[in-house]
Amino acid sequence: MNQSSSFHSLWAGDRSNARLRVSRVLGAASVALALLVAPAIAQVPAPASPLTINVVDVAGDLALTQAAIEAYQQKNPKLVAKVNFTKAPAPELPAKLKANRGSAGSSS
Repeated sequence: MNQSSSFHSLWAGDRSNARLRVSRVLGAASVALALLVAPAIAQVPAPASPLTINVVDVAGDLALTQAAIEAYQQKNPKLVAKVNFTKAPAPELPAKLKANRGSAGSSS
């Protein structure tokens, strides 16, 4: 084995050790962040009355997620009163959002 190839194998080993160390540090940081954030999420108060959720689908994702959203509504009637689903092409989204804001603002 010549000096060049032994240096290369040494460098490759150090690189994988460095990757392992970095992945361990990132993993530990992720766990620490989760432990810090979890209590904050748990302390969010429930709404005074069930909410109405408006979902505007512009990308077709609703075909995959609508059943899950409806299941959440059924399991949590004290949190979610109603879910309104609307499908629209992306160019129409700003107008629909503006209309929803206007109707939400006038009802309060």
